[in-house]
Amino acid sequence: IFSFGGTGIPQSSPSGFPALNTSFSSPSALAIDSINQVIYVSESGANKVRMIDRISTIVFEFAGNGNVGFLD
Repeated sequence: IFSFGGTGIPQSSPSGFPALNTSFSSPSALAIDSINQVIYVSESGANKVRMIDRISTIVFEFAGNGNVGFLD
């Protein structure tokens, strides 16, 4: 078992930083794409989905803007 993302601080920090330096707010689900390149993290506490590039380990916004009911 190893950590690939998160700081342990329960908040949603900005995107664009390495996954181990990024905080997630109530991560509730993970998914990996078919070629094992991208990890998707659902943040129920922040109403968004983020993606982690497994090569660069940088976190990016994928869906949502933090507002309940927002449609991309």
